Amino acid sequence: MCIRDSSWTCHNSCLTCKGKNVCETCSEGAALVGPNQCECKPGYNRILNAPVKCQKIQCDPACKSCSGPGADQCLECSDNAELKKSGKGNTCDCKTGYHYLSDTPLKCEKDKCHPSCKTCSGPGKNECTTCAHPSAKLVNGECNACHPACETCDGFGEFKCKSCGKNQELFSKEGGQTCRCKDGFY
Repeated sequence: MCIRDSSWTCHNSCLTCKGKNVCETCSEGAALVGPNQCECKPGYNRILNAPVKCQKIQCDPACKSCSGPGADQCLECSDNAELKKSGKGNTCDCKTGYHYLSDTPLKCEKDKCHPSCKTCSGPGKNECTTCAHPSAKLVNGECNACHPACETCDGFGEFKCKSCGKNQELFSKEGGQTCRCKDGFY
């Protein structure tokens, strides 16, 4: 018959030991960090008053992994999202060219933009964030690829003007309208 050596101890963070001060296994959510110690893995917190137990942290839906439940406690983001550092902590936001699917803040999908948009916040004509045509102007989310003579237009071309810049006026020509300088200006 063998009697347990009273000097043989197992660290209280270990689930089982295989010898004096040698951890063999850790509880679920914990990992071995030395010959005689377990620590909670990222995304897990130690349950108070339970030395070998770790519980999974309930992250904000925008976070893939986190240090706590808040939206500013993200450690890692979902696919197509990126970590943004702020004064309070780290948040996740969709990368440029992606937007959140409605009611699922953890999933970012590639923007399906209107043809006039290079990048957008949605598929509509007035949801552009940058324009596809280099000379287009972004006005209230809409890209107006106007001829340089026009301020606003109904399409690209010199005779598609809807309004003109300062000291200019609309002038009907060739079945459309263009802009010309008002009298006294050149």
